[in-house]
Amino acid sequence: LSSSDLEGIRTALQHMGCTPLFMPSSTIRGAYLGYCKQILWPSFHNVDILDLTCACWNPDKGDPSSTWDQGMTEHWWEAYQTLNHAFCDELCKVVQAGDVVWVHDYHLMLLPKMLSSRYSSSKPAVHIIFFLHIPFPTSQIFRSLTRGHELLSGIIGANAVGFHAFDHARHFLNACKRLMGASYQSARCGLTGVECCGRIVTVVVRCVSIEPDRISEALREASKSKDAHQASASSSLSLAGLKTFCSSNQIVMAGIDTCQRLSGVALKLLAFERFLWDYDRWQNQRVLLVQYVLREGKRPEDESRTSSELRRLVHRINTSHPGTVV
Repeated sequence: LSSSDLEGIRTALQHMGCTPLFMPSSTIRGAYLGYCKQILWPSFHNVDILDLTCACWNPDKGDPSSTWDQGMTEHWWEAYQTLNHAFCDELCKVVQAGDVVWVHDYHLMLLPKMLSSRYSSSKPAVHIIFFLHIPFPTSQIFRSLTRGHELLSGIIGANAVGFHAFDHARHFLNACKRLMGASYQSARCGLTGVECCGRIVTVVVRCVSIEPDRISEALREASKSKDAHQASASSSLSLAGLKTFCSSNQIVMAGIDTCQRLSGVALKLLAFERFLWDYDRWQNQRVLLVQYVLREGKRPEDESRTSSELRRLVHRINTSHPGTVV
C-alpha cells in the first residue's frame, strides 16, 4: 500500500473511533502465521506433538521450520514480541489514567504486562482486562511451551482475566500454580483471584451467548414476509428460510460453525445421531438439525477434509433417519 492508501485508511477508520496499526509483512508472518497459528493455536487446543505432525491445519508441513522444535522458531517469538510492543506503543498514545483497556485473545498475551508496567504509577490506575477467546490448555500441554512463563506473566499483568468456560479457567489457574508458584483463592462475591507480586488478579468465566433481542426481531420480520425465498436470501438462518427444510410440527435446532477439525462439528453430528438412536420417540422427522459450516479459506486442506467427513456423516444419519439433518 502507498502512503496515500495508508492515510486514506486512517481517515476512514477515524470516523469509526478506530486506529489502524500497520505492521511489516515479515512481522505478520512470524507473529500471526508463525507463532500464533503454528505454536499457540494447536497447543491451546490441547494438540500434542503426535497430532501436530500430521495435522492438516498445518499449512507448512513441507517446511522443516514448522515443527514442534520451538528452538527452530525463535524468530517467530521475536516477531510476536514485536507485535505486542507495537500495540503497547500505540495504546500509550491514547490511554489516560483511569481508563479501562480490554485486550482480546492469544495474539496479545504479552500486552497486559507491558501496559501495566507503563502505567504502574498512574492515578487513578489504568484497569486492564484480558479475555481469551480460545481454550486454555492443560498445564501438561502448556508447560511444553518454551515461553510459557513469559506468556503467563504477560496475562496476569491484567487486573481481570476472562475465559469462555470453567475448564479453561481451571487450566489457567493450575498453570499459574505449577509453573509460577502463584496461589489462587476465592475472592469476594464468589470470584477467584490469582495472587502474584502482591496483586490479586480476578479470574472470571463469561460464556459466549447470542443476542436474543436481535434474533427474535429477525424471526418476527421473517414470519411477516410473504416471500419465504426472499426472506431466506436476506438471512440464511431466518425462520422463513428454515421453513423450506422442515414441517410445521418439527422441532428445529440450528448451528453455525467454522468448517475446521477443531470446531468439533463432527462430534456434534455424532452426538445427534446417538440421540436419535437412544430416544426413538424423536425419530420419524420429529426433530431437525440445520447445520451451516463456513469455509473461510484459511486452512484449505483442513476445510476440505472436514467437509468430506461431515458430508459422509450427514449421509449416514439421513440414511438411517431420513430428513433429520440439513
